[in-house]
Amino acid sequence: MLWPDRTGPVPAIGVCQTRGWRHHSYPTPPVAEIQGVALFLVDRPLKAAAPPRPLIDAMALRLERPHIHVIVPGHNGSELRRQTLLENMRSLTKASLDITCTLYAYAPVQDVSPCVTVNHVGFWMQHLHGDEAVKLHRIYAADYVMIMIDSVALRSVDVRQLTLVMAWNCIDMAGPSCPSCESKQLIAPDSRYNTSHRSGRRVAFIDHQITLLTPAAFACQRRLAHVIGLDIDVRGWSIGKYTPVYCNLRVGIFDEGYVDKIASGAYGWDLASRDYIAGQTWLLQRMAEIKKPNVDTILGPLERPPPIETLSHREVQPVEQCLNARRAIVDAAPACFPCSDVLSRLDENETVAA
Repeated sequence: MLWPDRTGPVPAIGVCQTRGWRHHSYPTPPVAEIQGVALFLVDRPLKAAAPPRPLIDAMALRLERPHIHVIVPGHNGSELRRQTLLENMRSLTKASLDITCTLYAYAPVQDVSPCVTVNHVGFWMQHLHGDEAVKLHRIYAADYVMIMIDSVALRSVDVRQLTLVMAWNCIDMAGPSCPSCESKQLIAPDSRYNTSHRSGRRVAFIDHQITLLTPAAFACQRRLAHVIGLDIDVRGWSIGKYTPVYCNLRVGIFDEGYVDKIASGAYGWDLASRDYIAGQTWLLQRMAEIKKPNVDTILGPLERPPPIETLSHREVQPVEQCLNARRAIVDAAPACFPCSDVLSRLDENETVAA
């Protein structure tokens, strides 16, 4: 598709990639949507060299007291699970965090403060991204989204510290380690990554137990849910597994703290596995460039951030800019952000450590 003939400045295309900006000017640019790459069409003269502005939420991210919107994607009212949720919410409200919460109930339940209960029959991805899902404008009012499975207990997790680790390392999605998740060995605690200089590991995939996502990462997962179809993968395993690859996310495991899985069996593994294969097949047939995520590989350490009060403006500014950009609603690829300053620092430190 060619740019129609017209007078005036030639549009410039800014291509946002994970590690920085590229800027090109074309007289006849194609209009396209490319997975992992967002195209911004901006009227600029040919001599313009500055990249186009990313679409940024104007509200600055609060590093010291982040706003987290918790979503409980399914609760049946069992007393064990309810007590687990109550303890989790008490832990969050005692911390230096602003908490809002939406709880999806598929059976009669008692209130879990401060959550707003939504009665909705379905499976977890249908709660997260279906007809009754939290609207994206509410998601973007928060700094992070926390997906909290009602059978997982926060044990020794400083969630505020987890947000700082994510900010310092430019991470889109992260969760604590889980010693009791026996079928998921990658998220077992690893003491090699809990040191004076490290807070965890960067990985290609993390299984949702209690997981933090940036708003844009959550929005991109919703996009993938609609690409695969919640009617094809009803139980959502393929959506969860392919989110990091489809959305080009930086993913981490937080080894400073851990969660415990206290119950299981909310749905059958055989049916979930069948749905997963159907969803994966549907996605790979339509997007040949998508690769299966490597769920066993550790990509490197997560740096332990210095205390906020010791950070200079020069250190904080690129982190805040990075995170503000990661709140952007980008229609073509919500997880593509200019974080080059932060990533350059991380690359330099990894090289020195090596």
